[in-house]
Amino acid sequence: MSTTLDKMGSDELRAKARELNVDVPGALKNEDKLRELLRPHMAPKVEPTEQELAIRERVRIEEAERKVIAKREEEAITKLGLEIGDKKKCYEDIEIEKSPKRKYRFVNVECATEDVSFCLGTHRYHLFDGMEYELPEFVPKILQERCRLPIYKTVPDGEGGSTSKKVDDRPRFSFEDLGEVA
Repeated sequence: MSTTLDKMGSDELRAKARELNVDVPGALKNEDKLRELLRPHMAPKVEPTEQELAIRERVRIEEAERKVIAKREEEAITKLGLEIGDKKKCYEDIEIEKSPKRKYRFVNVECATEDVSFCLGTHRYHLFDGMEYELPEFVPKILQERCRLPIYKTVPDGEGGSTSKKVDDRPRFSFEDLGEVA
């Protein structure tokens, strides 16, 4: 095929371009450039195999199914009155956002040398013993409620033995309130 193009002159190349409906700029005089422009259009056509056709059909069907699913999701979101991208907030996130910030000194009552890392909702905290932090009021409150150490007392079980029984609990952490954030 390329040998045929190589044997053609400038006028023959332009005639071939018109025959193949290839746009050739009028100012293009170089025969080599004309050949390069025509070469892809002169390549032999290769028919796809049955396997390639089956793959193309499968891809077409999957794309159509994805479009249907996306449309249904969008309709459901609209029906529920949500905006696309809205995420439902958890209880902790809501409380943290509405809670005013205060300054606290963190004390690890259980083990003074250890720092504490935790998550509340989507917020992550890392506290070091003795350090001061600006925290929403909700954070110390929830930690003092949830993080408690049980206190056990040994009591007789009535059969000559004894058992341990939880009698109280104490907080693992202490937060000294240093006042409002300036």
